[in-house]
Amino acid sequence: MSFADFHPKMLEILLERGRDGLETFLEQNFATMLPIFPPDKPDVRRKLVELFASYAPEHYVQSAEFYTSMPDLRAKMHRVKCPVLGICGTDDPQPDKPELMSDVPQFR
Repeated sequence: MSFADFHPKMLEILLERGRDGLETFLEQNFATMLPIFPPDKPDVRRKLVELFASYAPEHYVQSAEFYTSMPDLRAKMHRVKCPVLGICGTDDPQPDKPELMSDVPQFR
């Protein structure tokens, strides 16, 4: 599920089950839905769950609209003439895909 699709799902759960239900859902599904949440730090994760579940319902709609309105600029990246540096961390929760930049001549 994309992050854009995840926001309407959070809204649906918030409206059907309330904030406690959304917190429960986020806590139970963070590993697949929100891999940026630290699995080994339950206190930090709990604060993030509370934060993600604390927004007004409109926030989830606006966030989904924002994420779906961002243009995919990869098709135009080959026009960039200056060097482009991609930084990948060994502990990043999201897998990097440098192959998506393979047509960018100055990508490193």
